[in-house]
Amino acid sequence: MNNFFRKIRLNLLSEGKTGKYLKYAIGEILLVIIGILIALQINNWNDKRIERNELNLSLHSMIEELNQNIKFLETEKKDKQERLLTIESFKDVAGSDQDPRNIVFAIGDEVKSKEFNTVYQTLKDEKKIRLIQSSELRDQITTFYEYELAGITDFNTWHDKFVSEIIDPYFLENIPLSNNIEIDPNVINEFINQSKFKNILASQETIYMSYVSLNEKVTQLAKDLKSTLSSLSNK
Repeated sequence: MNNFFRKIRLNLLSEGKTGKYLKYAIGEILLVIIGILIALQINNWNDKRIERNELNLSLHSMIEELNQNIKFLETEKKDKQERLLTIESFKDVAGSDQDPRNIVFAIGDEVKSKEFNTVYQTLKDEKKIRLIQSSELRDQITTFYEYELAGITDFNTWHDKFVSEIIDPYFLENIPLSNNIEIDPNVINEFINQSKFKNILASQETIYMSYVSLNEKVTQLAKDLKSTLSSLSNK
């Protein structure tokens, strides 16, 4: 093809048709430029298509992570509700038919923390959140992961500190362990009516109730986001 155009240019020059040669040369240059621009545009379209496909795969993976979040949160909610029932039964010691050692485990364990946010973090780190065309969806995703889900983690971190700095030292001071690391229920019955123990009990009850409320809110937001993403993937 290059030899073909070259022969045309040489023929024009040999015939003394310089003006036509210049016009032809300019036209040839323009054709080359147009060809380059078209190639760049096609390459740009391909890049955007690849980005869209990668984004769609990431959002599908986010749905799977949301399923994990929902399952984990629902399990934790059930656990805290069971602890609340245990605490409620120990408010009236005389009427409690539970093993007194249960109360130690009910108020002495930390709230579990688990974030499933790998997909969001990857999109954020690679600055691909901006590729989501819907500003409403971008805001929904960012708010859920940066504030709502992170709020659960912050709550758990605070509660872990409360347990390690307040509850654990109190139990270590008041509950001696036997050689086989078992708790004597009679020992618990001796301090279960102490004012400090009652304060700890009341505090944990309030904390668990707050956690259940926060958990329900975040779980519903996770379900809402999952529903939005699922509707997009089905289009």
